[in-house]
Amino acid sequence: MSEIAPGVYTSPRMSPAVRERVWTILDDWFLGGPDEAIVMTWPDAKSPGGQALRVLGVPRHEFHEIDDFPLLCRPLTAETERILEGLTRGYGPREAG
Repeated sequence: MSEIAPGVYTSPRMSPAVRERVWTILDDWFLGGPDEAIVMTWPDAKSPGGQALRVLGVPRHEFHEIDDFPLLCRPLTAETERILEGLTRGYGPREAG
């Protein structure tokens, strides 16, 4: 694997079996502190954007495909939910409180 940045490793041709072994070790090793995450990506023609994704840590992310466009999504924060609620009532973000 190549280290493309401090602590960031990549291997574009890792076999599924090796990928699963590496993920199992990372899952056992990862302590999950605040603002810490491990992201694993690999080519997958069946996944949105042609790339599969696994994430350990917070915030949780998921790939979704909308109109053939890959989106990386995470849960809404309470503040974002409050703003969206105000927008559905016809108020702008500043008037929502």
